[in-house]
Amino acid sequence: MTSVTTKQPTMMATTKPTIKPTTKPTIKPTTKPTTKPTTKPTTKPTTKLTTKPTTKPTTKLTTTPAAKPETTPTITSTTKLITKPSTTVTELIITTTKPSTTTVKTANASTVSATSIVTKPTTSTMLASSLTSSPSQTTTSPTLCSSAVWYPNAATVAGSGGGKGQLSNPTDIAVDSQQNLIVADYGNHRLQKYFLNNNTIITLETNVTVQSVCVDKFDNIYFANLNCQCVQKLSSSTSTLTIVAGSSGQEGSGLDRLNNPSSIYVDQNLTAIYVSDTNNHRIVKWLAGVSPGIVVAGQTGSSGSNSSQLHSPKGIFVDEQEGALYICDTGNARIQKWLLGAPSGTTVTSNDQLRSPNSIFVDTTSTKMMYISDGVYNIVLKLVPNAQQPLLVVGTGESGNQTNQLSSPLGIKFDLRNWNLYVADYGNNRIEKFQFNAQSCAAITTVTTTTTASRPNGSAGAGATTTVSGGSGSCLINGAACSVAGQCCTPNVCATNQDPKICCVPRNSRCDDDSDCCDGLVCSTSGKTCVTAPSG
Repeated sequence: MTSVTTKQPTMMATTKPTIKPTTKPTIKPTTKPTTKPTTKPTTKPTTKLTTKPTTKPTTKLTTTPAAKPETTPTITSTTKLITKPSTTVTELIITTTKPSTTTVKTANASTVSATSIVTKPTTSTMLASSLTSSPSQTTTSPTLCSSAVWYPNAATVAGSGGGKGQLSNPTDIAVDSQQNLIVADYGNHRLQKYFLNNNTIITLETNVTVQSVCVDKFDNIYFANLNCQCVQKLSSSTSTLTIVAGSSGQEGSGLDRLNNPSSIYVDQNLTAIYVSDTNNHRIVKWLAGVSPGIVVAGQTGSSGSNSSQLHSPKGIFVDEQEGALYICDTGNARIQKWLLGAPSGTTVTSNDQLRSPNSIFVDTTSTKMMYISDGVYNIVLKLVPNAQQPLLVVGTGESGNQTNQLSSPLGIKFDLRNWNLYVADYGNNRIEKFQFNAQSCAAITTVTTTTTASRPNGSAGAGATTTVSGGSGSCLINGAACSVAGQCCTPNVCATNQDPKICCVPRNSRCDDDSDCCDGLVCSTSGKTCVTAPSG
């Protein structure tokens, strides 16, 4: 086996404490790693049979267990203080391995209906006709909205304990259809799978140096491996490993080569893979089974800051409905939106709001919100369309290892069933789970105030009440006494380091004056956002 020297993933340098060197790790093995993990997952892929009618529910069963379409939760847009339309989603889960159960999940209200039947076969040849069901239980499926909030204190779901449980500088995570985690254990040169329902951990691949990982609707796993300068696919049905982008062990600038692949996106129809080719300053699209790739953004070997160039791009996300590519243009500290086929992109948010954007997720269903991890600010941000400033989602802005802190966060992923947020907390050698506060997306129907004054950050004007209510809950506005962050109206949070605790504006969120800001932050006169007070 040829020894491999790795470098740590790139972090943009700023006046904040330097976190990672600016050069992404480049691995040039002379031979392809041959060691395979001794353990392979034994769990068979779950078969899901789904129908989604546009008017009335219609059930259509498919009896081929190998096909497992992805079930996507309904996401409904809402405007603050305005009642939002709602969606009813019914999901029936039927199993025959034990006395069967049926679970019906219903989101509140009733404008659109969809029925999804998910079957869990006991063997790969089981037919849908053999299914039975039992009385149902009703639960509420969460929805995402523009005022979505996550609880500020995370649970560590990977990286604790010894042996396989330990992680070394994890760079990314993926969540499969069974809510299992696939973790890029960068420093240990392996790919791990965490079964969260029974705390089992297995090693999927060894002798790999993975910066990015994702799963498709059949739970096939794709990962960018620096050891081979390529993207590989691990089949969920056969456990075979194949190269789907790049050439094994050969970096380069040709269209059949990659140089430091740092992020990947696989489209829903499995027809194309998009790769952030960091050291070539470009995004390359590889059609399924076709080589070479096609440059869809940036210019090969030419880094720069004009609209047709990229500089060391990292995280990418494709809005397949709009035909738009969102790029963490990390070297330029900006997010670029690039329409597929266009010669240049447009800047969505730039370096007065970001320092080291590493990973991005876009809610393409309705809200068009962008979620971005920033490795220098040590936070995850949310950018609402047409908003002047991004809003804080999790993190405090200071590097640390407390439950509400992050250290050089890299990959972010959502559990699309419950909208919990998972963060690869690189500097703390752990994966953090931030629970979604479904109450934050309850329909807001009324606001009781005694003044017509309106402040941009949602804080109370003179004589105003402190509670906004409606739907299934209420929220507290700026200045109101609180005990936990979920009580406060977005973007406000409950102060953590001041007494008494009140709802206040977090770092990098919009403010009017210093009194709006949390925990000793001040309202900057230039950007009108809460920032650390200048020294002296």
